[in-house]
Amino acid sequence: MHEEAELLEHVSSDRLIDSLDAYLGFPKYDPHGGVIPDKDGRIELYESKALIELEVGSRFVIREVDDDQEFLAYLLNKDVKLSVPYLLTNVEPYEGPYTFEAQNHQSYQISFKAASKIYV
Repeated sequence: MHEEAELLEHVSSDRLIDSLDAYLGFPKYDPHGGVIPDKDGRIELYESKALIELEVGSRFVIREVDDDQEFLAYLLNKDVKLSVPYLLTNVEPYEGPYTFEAQNHQSYQISFKAASKIYV
């Protein structure tokens, strides 16, 4: 499906794009958090930083993740989601795992490498 969407992006008419945009509710971000340009090619800028830049005790919301199929499957398997508030509870030294929890107190643990591909 992802490959088909990429192809459609390059061979679509303005009418089709406008219809899809309206049907989807004029989204500003793709499913991985990437900014979608408006009809005129303008994008909404926002500041973000990698999860690895946060200190323990920081609250954050995942805004974007690297668009890599293997990485997306990893996050899906861990049930880590965009737009959900989290609290960074622990970071082990020497590139150890990052532990964080959601408001429902569900705990998540991901690798340093994964944390470096998550933007908050």
